[in-house]
Amino acid sequence: MTNAFVAATKRALEAGVDFIEIHGAHGYLLHSFVSPATNTRNDEYGGKSLENRLRWPIEVTRAIRKTIPSTMPLLYRISGTDWLPEGQGWDIHQTIEFAKRLVEEGVDLLDISSGGNHKDQKIPSAPGFQVPLAAAVKKAVPNLLVGAVGLITNGQQANEVCFFFPGEVC
Repeated sequence: MTNAFVAATKRALEAGVDFIEIHGAHGYLLHSFVSPATNTRNDEYGGKSLENRLRWPIEVTRAIRKTIPSTMPLLYRISGTDWLPEGQGWDIHQTIEFAKRLVEEGVDLLDISSGGNHKDQKIPSAPGFQVPLAAAVKKAVPNLLVGAVGLITNGQQANEVCFFFPGEVC
């Protein structure tokens, strides 16, 4: 499967893209590996071990980084939480740990979203509801560019979001 991601990356490069974003959020394939709510595997790519659940998404990230020019930005879209009760799914603590590892693999920007992978999720949808997730990652991994999303609907609100990211260009 990693080869399929690399092949897609090569097609994107041939099409002339300016950056690559790996979509690892919302219950998509890569997120289904990292989340303990959906990864029920019993091998080196699953189980309760965070190391095992991160293994394949890191392999994909590493392979894509090797495929693109070293100067090309690599972005990763991630769910900051599954919005499940504590201990039942992916959460901000695991997101922060993954973010640290993604920086080591050459990811330039982490695009923080959330949810989308479990029927029992309770998403507190409100203006800017995902901004605190992005702010927590930025605080823990200050050398990583972090994008905030989630019902940011106007310019004034976007300017207020910048408050969470001191020193960043907003």
